[in-house]
Amino acid sequence: MVGVRNNGVLVSAWVKIESGCAIEYRMGGANEVEFTLGGCANGFEFVATEDGLERLVAAGSQALRELHSGDEEE
Repeated sequence: MVGVRNNGVLVSAWVKIESGCAIEYRMGGANEVEFTLGGCANGFEFVATEDGLERLVAAGSQALRELHSGDEEE
């Protein structure tokens, strides 16, 4: 486990999400959403606050735009 070092990260992990990956969510505690990638028994779970989820969606949207613009250049 990596300690919190003023960057909001509690644990460091590497995950690859492919096209067939199951992605589920459920509403968690106060102002949180719990995500499960790949299933409960052998998947990966993470929790995001509302602000954190907004940042994740914004970064993911930007990454998709860049991926799509790269497709057009080929």
